[in-house]
Amino acid sequence: MKLKIGFSPCPNDTFMFDAMVHHKIDTEGLEFDYILADIEELNNRAFKAVTDVSKVSSHAFAYLADNYRILDSGSALGFGNGPLLIARDHLKLDEIDDLLIAIPGRFTTANLLLSIARPGAVNRKEYLFSDIAEALLRKEADAGVIIHESRFTYQKSGLVKIADLGEYWENLTGLPIPLGNIVINRRINIKQALTVNRVIRRSIEFALENPSSSHDFVSENAKEMDGDVVRNHIKLYVNEYSVYLGQTGRRALTELYRIAADKGLVREMPADLFLEVHGVEPVPLILQLLFLYPEFLELLLQIHDALCGLFTHRLERDTLGLLDGPDQLLLFHGTDTGYSPHGQGHFPQFLYRLFFQGFLLFHFPVPFRE
Repeated sequence: MKLKIGFSPCPNDTFMFDAMVHHKIDTEGLEFDYILADIEELNNRAFKAVTDVSKVSSHAFAYLADNYRILDSGSALGFGNGPLLIARDHLKLDEIDDLLIAIPGRFTTANLLLSIARPGAVNRKEYLFSDIAEALLRKEADAGVIIHESRFTYQKSGLVKIADLGEYWENLTGLPIPLGNIVINRRINIKQALTVNRVIRRSIEFALENPSSSHDFVSENAKEMDGDVVRNHIKLYVNEYSVYLGQTGRRALTELYRIAADKGLVREMPADLFLEVHGVEPVPLILQLLFLYPEFLELLLQIHDALCGLFTHRLERDTLGLLDGPDQLLLFHGTDTGYSPHGQGHFPQFLYRLFFQGFLLFHFPVPFRE
């Protein structure tokens, strides 16, 4: 089965979808004809039902719910990654209502958040997201809402932040900010939709385990070529909600639509917004800790090195004397990772096995040597 899929050239999307569109993973018989386009163009293509599967703004989905449903994997949500409202001069949020504001598209979530935060700021002009900073410098607009790579580069041009709209959302709701989602056309049956969802999740997991694999695809499509910007972009937007939307992600989306509907910004939403994925395990807590606290990885690697230093290939009787009466013993299928993870720049096999493939856990209610 061949499907038309649309996603943006931004590093987080090319990072996540590289493996599936370039056949680096098992796609379960699916073929993908992919389109790379700016998020507002993707929104408009979805309005015309041009794509079977597409990245769209969470805002745009309010007008797409009759024809599409949200998949469980591939979303862009999170904390600390929302749109920024910027200007040439320092201003307060309550001083922008009479200004001309550059926005990255009418149906972007950035525009919806601006409407929620400042409903009186109605004087807006649409730009390609990557052109907004330049528009401010040319004085074509007084302020602008920036997304994607621009969040990391605007200060180099002397522009200043007025407000973090993602932070505004977090303070309002306590939930991650829903920015964009992967949606699938309702004409595709549930069985096929579930297959697509599995393949997308597999592609993201492959990318997390092998981040260097997507380097060429990410680099050739990134608007901002600075390596640090690209890496920070991926780190910010690819997180546990990308792998598994979960109940928190769903609650964030339904709350966005409820608040927007209460303010008359979108219609009341139907009940069946999401593809129901049964039997999918949530992202393990330990992996969530890695996303939230990168330094936790260093601790695990130190533990890994200590374990592999002791037991390089198998646990033998003589080696048991080195153990000081453990209460539990973890036996991995292949404790030897095959290489040292340090400096490899990708998710260590040791951790991948721990998080995704499981392990045997033996509990000793009596002293270990007995």
